[in-house]
Parts: sequence; C-alpha cells; structure tokens
Amino acid sequence: MENSRVSKQVSLEPIDSLTRRLSVTIPAEQVDNEVSNRLRSLAATIRMDGFRPGKVPVGVVETKYGSRVRNEVSQELVQKTLQEAITEQAIKLAGQPTLDIQPSSKGEELSFTATFEVLPEFTMPDFSNVEIERPTAEITDADIDRVLDRMRLQKASWTLVERPAQEGDQVMIDYRESSSEEVSPLDSKTLTLVIGSHTLPDTFEQGLVGKSAGDEFTLAVNYPDSYADKTLAGREVEHIVTLISVSEAERPELDAEFARGFGIESGDLDVLREEVRNNMQRELEGKINALLKARVFEQISSHFTIDLPDSLVEEEYNRLNAQINERAKALNQTEKLPDPAELREEAARRVRNSMLISEATKQEKIHVSHEQIRQEVEKIAELYEEPEQITQWYYEDMNRLAAIEFKLAQDAFVNWVMEQGSVQEKNLSFDELMELAA
Repeated sequence: MENSRVSKQVSLEPIDSLTRRLSVTIPAEQVDNEVSNRLRSLAATIRMDGFRPGKVPVGVVETKYGSRVRNEVSQELVQKTLQEAITEQAIKLAGQPTLDIQPSSKGEELSFTATFEVLPEFTMPDFSNVEIERPTAEITDADIDRVLDRMRLQKASWTLVERPAQEGDQVMIDYRESSSEEVSPLDSKTLTLVIGSHTLPDTFEQGLVGKSAGDEFTLAVNYPDSYADKTLAGREVEHIVTLISVSEAERPELDAEFARGFGIESGDLDVLREEVRNNMQRELEGKINALLKARVFEQISSHFTIDLPDSLVEEEYNRLNAQINERAKALNQTEKLPDPAELREEAARRVRNSMLISEATKQEKIHVSHEQIRQEVEKIAELYEEPEQITQWYYEDMNRLAAIEFKLAQDAFVNWVMEQGSVQEKNLSFDELMELAA
C-alpha cells in the first residue's frame, strides 16, 4: 500500500470563501484486499496457543484480530488517500483537516469527509501609492552627555532631604484611586520613582514637583489608550497621593573609575563615549527599523484586504497568548494582560503580513540567503560575553533560525515596499525619535 496509489472517488465542494469539504470513497474490494493481506502477514508471524509458529489459520487470526486490523487499515487508507487527494486537487491547506470517517465492515466501501480551510488566492497589491515617513536622527555629543548622565544616575547614592521635590529627585509615594460611584477604591500602592523617569504618566510625575514629605493631595491623570495597565488605559483617574519621602541624587564623578565600572579596563573616558555612541547607534537603527515596519504594514492594511483563514488566526492568537501569559507570570504582571479582542486583531495582522511576505518570496521579489542568516546570528551573538555559545544555541534549533529568517524577510519586504512607494525623511533629535511609538 505504501507505493501504490489508492483507487478512490473524490469530490471537492466549497462551504464558504475559504472552507472546503473533501469527500472520498474507497471501494470495498480494495479495503478488503488490504485487510486480507494484513491478516495473512499476521498469521505468518503470530504465536498462539495450540498452533505451531506460522501455522495459525487466517480465519482464527481474523476472529481474534480482524476488527483491530480493519481499523488500522482504514486509518492508514484515510491518511494516504487524503494526502493523494490534496496533491491531485492542488489544495493549499491553511490548517489541519477535520475528519469524519464512516465505519465500514467487510464488503462495504470506506467513506470519509475532510473539512478544512485553504489559503486565499490573491494578487500582490500595487504599492506605488504607499507613503511612508522615515524618521532620521544624528547622535550628537549632547545626546551622549545625557546618556552618560543617566548612567551616573544609575550609580548614584540617594540622600534624604527636607525640601520640596524637584525634577530628578527620587520620591517614595503611596497612592490609590479615589472612590466614585463607578469605580471602587483600589488598594493603596507604594512606589519609589525618579521624577522625570517616565515611570508614570508625565502629568502624574510633574504633579509631584513642589510637594514635600508628608503632603497628601489629589492628582487627576489622563491615561493614554496604550497604557500598559489595561485597568487604567484610556481613563481619567483621580488619585489620592501621599508623598512619603524625597531623596537627592549624589552622582559619581565622570572619571576613570566610573569608566572601569562599565567594563572599560583602561578607564579611558573617550573609549567609554565611543562605546556609548555605538550602543546608541544600535538602539537608533533598531527603533527606526521597528517604526518603518509598523508604518509600512499600517499603510498596507489601509490599501489591502484579504480573507484570512480562521485556523491560522486562532493558531497565532494562541501562540501570542501563551507567550504573553508566560512573560507576565515570570514578571508577576498578570494584571497587565492585553484585551483578547486586541490580541486577536494583532494575530490577524501578523497572519496577513506573513502571507504577503510569503507571496513576495515566492514571486522572488525578496530573498534571504544563508549568509544573511549567519551574519544576523553573529550580530546578535556579539552583544553577549560568550558569542560562540549564543551562535551554537541558534544553530541547535531550526525554529530559532527560522525566526531569524522571518525577521530578515520582514526587513527585506519593508525595503521592497518602500522602493515602490514614496518615502519622505523627517529629521528629529535622538530623544524625539526614541520616544516615537511604533
């Protein structure tokens, strides 16, 4: 049965735009012949009490094992004929088929149906009307100075002071949402933050300026729709705040000892500045890349619609949901889980984008070589203390390499779309660009 094609009757009918039902019937003679062959093979090898090895009558074997053998043969025939029919009908499956197998006995044909979704047929859209704004920025000495100052703040010691809080101070606060008819009071939260660190919305942090330890006051804060805590996102909330303490930073001197604390063994501040510049450049390039991806795919979504297989969207949704839950559990942030409807929209976007990238690859519009994958892996590995181990880790698992390949394919696709469309550059400062939302 392995090498010969199975005789069968096949019909394919559409259920909706992407769902198909494949009906297959296998003649009784073919099923019975395969069952008989299997029983004879079993009789030649099986051991049964009262019979010499290889001398068990086929009828005896059939009585004891016939039902099991017929089930095994039926399952194998279904899988084999299903694959044959999919190939013969040139079906592009989008997910695993759902099988409905009709039970059959000796002398009866074997029938089954397979219901499944197919990949949509579509024409690659015209991207000449896509308009993209590409942000650019130059890293200045002043930008490097600000980063070095933040690095000094990381190493700072804090001293309690008895004065009103100001920008750059570390404050400890206790805050809770004030009661209202719509929202019950939330338990108080104690938080330590540096004013100006963007730990909380700017209106919240700026509302702490000028307040002293022991002050209790109210702050009305508008939380953006994109705020991480979904219980606050998109709401105007009045908080009752108690300022517990104010501390002033004592930053270390920017000297050789400071440089050695960041891995510059020579203590040379110029080497440290160059290292900071290189890190900032990597951050800048990564941010620009993320922004361009988001903007290109946002533009595409407004020009291109396509029916998506529910099975692929559901699969991507489950994958994203598992990742987010695992990360939230590790960070103890279960209260910040995304809205399921928003997550499903993101899953649909990813499926659509993947289909576009796949089609562009098939049409040879874009290409990712093994050399590009190797270079990307080495680029990532260079960020670690033992790059050889990181490289080996990637090459131990084809799924990890596939993720790298898809990331590079995304980059190539975005560049290809921008080559066809219109791109306008906008110069920003480093900080302005890094604050843009992707």
